[in-house]
Amino acid sequence: GFEKAIPGEKCVDSAEILGSVPGFEKTQVCEINELHADHVEKYTKNESSGELENFVCPLRPPLPADEQLAVLMKKKGTCFLRMTGTQQQQYSWHYQGRFPARKQNDRKENLPKTDYELVRLMKVGGNELESQTNIGRFCSLQELSQSPRFCVL
Repeated sequence: GFEKAIPGEKCVDSAEILGSVPGFEKTQVCEINELHADHVEKYTKNESSGELENFVCPLRPPLPADEQLAVLMKKKGTCFLRMTGTQQQQYSWHYQGRFPARKQNDRKENLPKTDYELVRLMKVGGNELESQTNIGRFCSLQELSQSPRFCVL
């Protein structure tokens, strides 16, 4: 029978998802979740005006953070792309995970950029609130392609 893949387990060539985005020719994309707008129904801010709420929802509930990171940790020798805190502010990409009553996912594009930071998972903590995950921070993908000898992975 059919078995659903574990989020993040399967990765594909980035061209299948991103097309020909410069700087990502030798990269892969791992699907962790799929976000949909107006699924299963449209959400309105104001019933009388019909103004729609501008957000997206995951198609299925995500794995708990520690379980998702454990899946990614199994990808030995793999670096992951992430926004730094400064970039999150610059692109108005706010984490609301500690506040479940707030709107979680704004409906806006978030394509990967070569100036995002490359990180490697070093240690994944448990599911306790105080547990920590350690990451190794490297350079950006852009810096790696321009000066590889100064950005050793």
